[in-house]
Amino acid sequence: EDWHLKSKFENGIPVGGRIDYVIAFLIVALLVLLMACINFGNIITARFTKRAKELGVRQTMGATPFVLSTQFVIEIFLFVIISSGLATIVCYISLPYFNQYIDTQLTFSLGRLSYWLASAALVVACTLTARSFSGVQFFSWRSRVSNTRTHRKSFSRVLVTFQFAVSLALVLGAIVLQQQLKFMRSNHPGCKHDQVIYFQASPAIAQHFDVIKQELLQHPNIQSVSRASGSPLNILNNVELGDDSWRGKTKEDKVVFQWLYCDEAFLEAFGFRWLQGRNFNITTDSANVILSQEAVKQMRLSKPLGEVVKIDRQGEVIGVISDFHSAPLSKHIQPVIISLRPENCNIVFLHFNGQQTHEVVDHIRRSFKKVEQEFPFEYAFLDDDFNKTYRSELMIQKIANIYISLALLIAAVGTFGLAAYLAESRMKEMSIRMVCGASPAHIVTLFVLRFAPMLAVSVFVALPVAGLLCYDLLNNYAYHISLTLPMFLIAAAVLACLCLFSLSVPLMLLLRQSAVDTLRRE
Repeated sequence: EDWHLKSKFENGIPVGGRIDYVIAFLIVALLVLLMACINFGNIITARFTKRAKELGVRQTMGATPFVLSTQFVIEIFLFVIISSGLATIVCYISLPYFNQYIDTQLTFSLGRLSYWLASAALVVACTLTARSFSGVQFFSWRSRVSNTRTHRKSFSRVLVTFQFAVSLALVLGAIVLQQQLKFMRSNHPGCKHDQVIYFQASPAIAQHFDVIKQELLQHPNIQSVSRASGSPLNILNNVELGDDSWRGKTKEDKVVFQWLYCDEAFLEAFGFRWLQGRNFNITTDSANVILSQEAVKQMRLSKPLGEVVKIDRQGEVIGVISDFHSAPLSKHIQPVIISLRPENCNIVFLHFNGQQTHEVVDHIRRSFKKVEQEFPFEYAFLDDDFNKTYRSELMIQKIANIYISLALLIAAVGTFGLAAYLAESRMKEMSIRMVCGASPAHIVTLFVLRFAPMLAVSVFVALPVAGLLCYDLLNNYAYHISLTLPMFLIAAAVLACLCLFSLSVPLMLLLRQSAVDTLRRE
């Protein structure tokens, strides 16, 4: 039942597949949630300064650290409960739009016990995590209250650096995914797949194919009509040949070939590139075959033309075509054997010039109905099949974009919160600097230098780790792009811009304050 998730096999044992992406997204979701807990903990830590007097009075009146800590845990728990309820409402409302965005049909049921158990576990985990990241752990008796600020600042910087690192890794992953998908969709499969319409050939169509072919070619926009046993972009028929199938074959040659039937017009219509030999002749080549370049390589044929190949019939190799992608780029190019078997071809392909598509389809429908009245006319575009091949990759990219947007937003909020806290706690110092002649540029530089080390540490730590993870991700594809320096530079630049944008708002508020009025209030 989980074949779709575990479709990758080695020695007959499932070793992965789409389940790898599910696990990866689960890890990313937990990281994003952890970043949110970090921000929440930093906010509580920042608010602790304003409540220090209250806590000191309560400790003097006899409140123990356990009582104070319990109060803060209850406050955190209430915030998390409210957030969980709001998250449930948002998920329920946004699910239809999310399904439309990624082109799928997910369901969300509040009546499932597993949902409530998972929600309860997340609420407890978030409460404990936010509590551990807050300044509550530094609560103690009077002798340690004065040291809390120093611990808080260092701890907050570590947490913000962690947020920067996670955001940077996600941005780099998004760039790599986008470039890989672009590479896969722009890579030519080795045959013409655009402006191709195909439909299923019924027994009546197969019996009167020459008649309907002539009828179809009467339309000026239809360039060719051919037929085959399947799409060249997704050959489903596989065969493992016997020990005497070609000269030099050994028992160790356990090669699985893709086997495609076609008529004499198919190869020319799809524009396969010829390396050697010729096309099929309908009168002489019923047993002969044409091989792909990879098939010649697997058979170890130095001079393939004229070699005898036995499948169900014994014939000669009359031609060799260049390799083409009969499967997605995530898989290696497969060896293909092509036989002239028009009687076994049940799909009709029509190449047209791309103009007046509706008129072309109407002409095909009328020609179809002249021969076949019982079966409905159903057609498709080969381009759509080609795009559907990478539908899962496109969906993965869209989900990744959502995660990355959330991570960047949370990192921006965390940076903004820390910058606002620094601006508020150092308001008096900055006012004195401005009264003494410090320019706004000098104040901005001081703040930027506060965050520059955190940004630099996150870049030097996250980029190598993210690079290794992206390299491992690309290795899942048989044909993939290479990691380049501009990808890393763009990711670092995005994070730097995010940091500067988050700092700009607190700095603008600080610089708009009157230094004299601030000192008078202090």
